Formats: sequence, C-alpha cells, structure tokens
Amino acid sequence: AFADGRSRGFLALNMFGLPVGQYRMTTWHYDSLVLGDGPNLMQIEVGDLGATPGFGGSVVVDNFPLSESPQTFTFDVTAPDQIKHIVFRNDNPDTGRTGDYRTRLNGFVLASVPEPSAAALLVPLAAATLRARRRRSW
Repeated sequence: AFADGRSRGFLALNMFGLPVGQYRMTTWHYDSLVLGDGPNLMQIEVGDLGATPGFGGSVVVDNFPLSESPQTFTFDVTAPDQIKHIVFRNDNPDTGRTGDYRTRLNGFVLASVPEPSAAALLVPLAAATLRARRRRSW
C-alpha cells in the first residue's frame, strides 16, 4: 500500500477483534524510487480509533527512512472491543523534492507477546514435570 502527496501522506490500519494483551508488530517500508534521493522519513502512530481519520495517537517510531530494514513496535489491547488505529505517516520537512511525502507499507507481521508472569510460571512448572517424570522412570 502507498500514499503520495502532501494532502494524503499517510496510511492507516484499523485492527479489531484482537484478544486483550500485548502485541508486537513488525512492518516493512521500501520504495526503490526514493532510496537514492536522500532520506524519505516516516513515523508510526498507534492509538484507539477516534473520530479523526489519519490521527493515530502516540508516536511509537519516529524519523525512520524508507529502506529494507523493518520497524518493530508494541502496543496493548486493553478491552475486548477495542479498535487499534495504526497510522503510517510521512515525516519529511517540505523540501520541494519530487520524492517527498511518500508513505509505503509493504507488509507486516503481528504477534501476541506472552505475559511475563505467564512465562515465569511455565519454567518452574516444566521443571517440576521433568522431575516427576524422572522419579517415575526410576
């Protein structure tokens, strides 16, 4: 997906139906037309869906160039019916160059992040299970 131009220099994703928890999102932003034309900077904003389209909320990644390197950030879903609004916005100053105000989203991966408390409980449980199995096999 892409957006060009000063009037629409953003892309937005609305994520809904996610279970309550923390999520890690990795995104890719590449445009071969601007790589040799100096930096074309973007930012990523995450918030709850509001009345203003394209206003994402808090900036989670700022001033990164379009490149082959992915960007990774986390966000929380705190209610079952919450809609997360993720905005990818051009962050360039107005330089008058042709390649300015380009926004790209080539793909993303969304993964649930396990709670640290749940992971901490699994380690002693696994160790106790292994000890119990060893005792039975003797």
